[in-house]
Order: sequence, then C-alpha cells, then structure tokens
Amino acid sequence: MDKYSCVWGIGVATQKVNLNPVPLGRDSHSLVLRHDGSIYHNNEEKNRLPANSLPQEGDIVGVTYDHVELNLYLNGKNMHCPASGIRGTVFPIVYGELYFSNSIY
Repeated sequence: MDKYSCVWGIGVATQKVNLNPVPLGRDSHSLVLRHDGSIYHNNEEKNRLPANSLPQEGDIVGVTYDHVELNLYLNGKNMHCPASGIRGTVFPIVYGELYFSNSIY
C-alpha cells in the first residue's frame, strides 16, 4: 500500500533564503506557517495556529505582512497568531513537497 505525506509552508522570505531544505523557517531569512500549524523564524517557533485550526483541503489561507508582523487568516477569519522577527525586504513564499513510501502491511 502506498502512503504519502506532504510538507508545505506559506509566508515571507528575503532574497537570501536557501530554498533547498524544507521546512523553511530554519534561518533568519524566512518566516513561515508550516504544515503542522507552527510559525517558524530563525529555527524558533514564534507562534502556532489555534487548536483545531489546521488548514484542510479546500481551505483558503491568507497572509498579511506590514513590515513588522505576519498575520494569518483561514477562510477569511483572522487566526490571531501574529509572528515577527524577519527584517529587510521580503517576498511571498509558498512551498510544498510530497513524500511517498511503499509499505507492505
């Protein structure tokens, strides 16, 4: 039976971010919401989505950034979990990786 898992993230990053290692948020060049609901910057958890608020298939995740604070929205509702710490000019970033494993049960 084939199994898969997905690692994804959405947020902001500087031009210096290393896009190869995922999940992002491991260095000072990215501030991202990760697939597990945590918000990471510089390898530190800055905040977390409220309990039972992980995005599901078909949900819309919104991001605002005012050069100080990143705010997240789920289907138009503010999640009230701001995060900050990144400095300089930033750009939107979205990433995802799908991992497959073949397992016999």
